[in-house]
Amino acid sequence: MTVMTPEKLLEELHRAADIVAGMTATLADPDIKAPSELPGWSRGHVLAHIAGISNAMARQLEYAARGETIELYDGGYEGRSQAIEMAAGHSAAEHRADVSAALARVLGAFDSLKGTGRSGPAGWQQPISFRGGVAFDGGLAIWRELVIHASDLGMGRGPETWNRPFCEHLFDFLSARVPEGQRFILQPLALPPVTIGSGAQSTAVGGMLTDIAAWLAGRTPTLGSLRATAAADGVDLPHLEPWPAAGATTLSTLRWPPPAEPSGLVGACARMGAAGGVDAAGPGRCLRWPQRPARVNACWCSRSRRRSLMARPQRKPPRLPSVRMTRWQGTNRAAALKAQALAAARTALGLPDNCAYSVYVTGRPGATVRSISQA
Repeated sequence: MTVMTPEKLLEELHRAADIVAGMTATLADPDIKAPSELPGWSRGHVLAHIAGISNAMARQLEYAARGETIELYDGGYEGRSQAIEMAAGHSAAEHRADVSAALARVLGAFDSLKGTGRSGPAGWQQPISFRGGVAFDGGLAIWRELVIHASDLGMGRGPETWNRPFCEHLFDFLSARVPEGQRFILQPLALPPVTIGSGAQSTAVGGMLTDIAAWLAGRTPTLGSLRATAAADGVDLPHLEPWPAAGATTLSTLRWPPPAEPSGLVGACARMGAAGGVDAAGPGRCLRWPQRPARVNACWCSRSRRRSLMARPQRKPPRLPSVRMTRWQGTNRAAALKAQALAAARTALGLPDNCAYSVYVTGRPGATVRSISQA
């Protein structure tokens, strides 16, 4: 799975913002009132929400730069809903201006982190009030908002356009939607499976990568490839819990920065473990670095082993069989093999039958037991 770094995240944020701005620029006033893919929301509601969350996240970073925190929205969830309803009926020109200004503000806030420290209280690790996280978590949230709501506008850019890093991020973030006691084995086509949840009841969900991500995000899979199985039987797609609450925190296997590499003997054992599976920390704990999910370690070891085998010459390279090996049907008497094979070979070459008579010798270590004539 893709490990999202601040540099990659900035690239994805700018790409997603360009897409949203380009879509907004094509809308006319009648288009704003048209229904979106979200029940009960017009495109104007979606655009108002994009502008609102962008301004709210920019404010999170602006306060964090001063060592302060502030709630995401003035008035909380109710204030958010009221602001969306008030702005939803704006004209297309007003929406373009609002979205453009909000995107410029939030991108500027994240771009300002490029020259700051990336550990401790500065830069991407500045604490913010959103989900009790840091600036990096805020960047992931804006990425989700821009990409998903661009699809929600219903302008021909559906989930099938989501890229692989984004889908893999959704697998990780939305693992909180797995009901308690269940485990989903996500099987994207031509990609390694991903397991989310830790319950005893397993359900496999297979299909195109974007379809699985769309289903997890509560959107319509546009490629129609999803299939669910449990105990080798086809079943309906499993129920999902609501989106993670704004106050919840999740542990991400893809979160930047990666854990520090252990040093000394423990570090050496951990590096050996990354190559050969050595557990340096005792049962139930693994010090592999960088920390990979077990499925990633398995794939990494498999690729490494395959490369090693393919690079090594075969000990006994393939070759065409000899005449006697082709004709001989097999025996459990090693000493009889040569005599019988020579007789069969002579016959195969068209020689008279009397030339095929040979001596059948049965032997054992150190002695010859008997000799008889055999055709």
